[in-house]
Amino acid sequence: MAFHSTNAQSVISGFITSDAGDPLAEVPVSIEGSTDETVLSGSNGYYEFTVPDDGHFVITPCANANYLNGVTTLDRVLLSRHLEEIQALNSPYKIIAGDVNQDDEITGSDTLLIYELILGQVPNFPNNKSWRFIEEAYVFPDPSNPFEEDFPEAVVINNLVGDTTVNFIGLKLGDLNNSAISTIGNTATNCDGSPISSTSEHESIQGLTTFPNPFTDEINIELGKEFSSIKIELYSEAGNKLSSHDFQSTSEINLDLQDWAAGIYFIKVAADEKIGWESLIKK
Repeated sequence: MAFHSTNAQSVISGFITSDAGDPLAEVPVSIEGSTDETVLSGSNGYYEFTVPDDGHFVITPCANANYLNGVTTLDRVLLSRHLEEIQALNSPYKIIAGDVNQDDEITGSDTLLIYELILGQVPNFPNNKSWRFIEEAYVFPDPSNPFEEDFPEAVVINNLVGDTTVNFIGLKLGDLNNSAISTIGNTATNCDGSPISSTSEHESIQGLTTFPNPFTDEINIELGKEFSSIKIELYSEAGNKLSSHDFQSTSEINLDLQDWAAGIYFIKVAADEKIGWESLIKK
């Protein structure tokens, strides 16, 4: 005869990653129902709850601060090209990320809101969200129109028996080329609105300049001061990463781009814990 223990417990766990597969760390994940708790995802994106069997639970990741993380002029360009049918955003997650006012469609209002956020004219996006999280197992009926039906931003589990895995895809609103820093941190509140401790601030690089611009063969990058570890990434106008370069202990960098075609490019500079973006024109 089998006996059921009312004290039996199971584990609800999973990973939170970007749509590119990068782990998202320090994401507040709440569980409500038979157990109420909030945990932070680890450096590998993993979270875990130990809960009683037979319970009813709602799992919800959230992040509602650091709205500028990953949002640059390049994203506004990519969104405009999508609206003008020059180059469509190539995944449902990017389309959702472009809907920064969260009205279930992409319009000129979204490009304007990104512009106002970059200029500091508005402090955040509507609905108190800077990230959205979608259950990884969900399949969009029409990937080109992810708003066709409601997608799951929380997962409901009823009558739990046994360990269960629930993974989520996180997307940063306004970031259309996956440039957001993947350690969420600096989140003002837990999912239930209670305070949560912050982590280190990723500041912009003060004094970052690129010259000449427009350029013909070479581009010079001035960092304003010496940094110990620098990564330079170059992107096409369409937002595709073209090259990556690492440097150490310098304040000046020279890149030879004479073989590149004429056009508009974007450069991302990550120096120690600081980030900077510049647009470039190749003649």
